[in-house]
Amino acid sequence: MPSKAKHAPVPTAAPYTLQTLPVRSIHALDDIQPRSYLSDIVVEEYATLYREAEGEEPLPPIDVFRVDGKYYVSDGFHRLEAAKLAKRKDLPCQVYTGSQQEAMRHGAFANLKRGLAYSHDDRQRILERLLQDPDVSQRSDRALARDLGLSHVTVGRARHRLAAEA
Repeated sequence: MPSKAKHAPVPTAAPYTLQTLPVRSIHALDDIQPRSYLSDIVVEEYATLYREAEGEEPLPPIDVFRVDGKYYVSDGFHRLEAAKLAKRKDLPCQVYTGSQQEAMRHGAFANLKRGLAYSHDDRQRILERLLQDPDVSQRSDRALARDLGLSHVTVGRARHRLAAEA
């Protein structure tokens, strides 16, 4: 059982560089995607914004991780799909260097305080992934619950279920 040490800060990614990348070079992996599914309505709304943009970028850059020479979206799955739908060739990106695990962790925490809110299923999916993350899993049930907007009982049950399955 994790120690009851003081609340550890939410993991953050290393510094990034702002780059414009070809949309076709950005990969979306389910292992990184924090959401259970993308909202077609949101994708269409964002695609409309991209199509109607005149000069300025209508949406913030997406976050991508460069892992072994490939780019993987970490935060911005809806925006990436919208860019494809709008037939954008390039997309502004905040590019981090790291691992797929770091990309998953970064994406999991990205929308907790901003952007499209996570559904209950999304939070459960994220919780299970974070409980299997060697760094984040060491945090207390209460600390994870506080960060994910869940009860500490829910976190504890998930932790025990995953341990039993292991």
